[in-house]
Amino acid sequence: MMMRSSLLVMGLCGLLSLNGTIVLGEDVLFRVETVGYVDQLATDPSPREQTLRSIEVVARPDEPFRSVVRVGSQTIKLTGTLRLTEKGEYACRFRYCCLTDTGETVLVQEGLREPVIRVDSLDTSMTLPENRSVTLGGLTTEQQNSSEPVRYSKTRHILTITKQGGDEE
Repeated sequence: MMMRSSLLVMGLCGLLSLNGTIVLGEDVLFRVETVGYVDQLATDPSPREQTLRSIEVVARPDEPFRSVVRVGSQTIKLTGTLRLTEKGEYACRFRYCCLTDTGETVLVQEGLREPVIRVDSLDTSMTLPENRSVTLGGLTTEQQNSSEPVRYSKTRHILTITKQGGDEE
């Protein structure tokens, strides 16, 4: 009897959230990926898109989530909350931010230089059914130096929410 009680208590502890409430929602994988291409020559008729960076976090409805990934000169952050609606969709509010150290510095005062950081971010809210992807936005740029050919870059941010466990294989 003592062993069963201990297992029951350990099982219930696994369901408790950080604020002490019992969590009944199912976990979901919340993923934002940036796809596209960077610095492709204008002579390339069909540049191939690829995943440039991504971040994901396992989230629970009605609980805040946060993830930070550092790769090379980039720091990617994803924070937010989501809740399950009566229709079975996920209402989410989140902030995505990618900070890239460009390797350059600027003089801010005599003898003091600071790094130049490129910031790519979005802050939004939306409702999305499970196992569905949506394009959040993107950017297409064209760059030409006087001695070099035109180069193009195109990026898109894609959000995917995937239910974890249950019927998935």
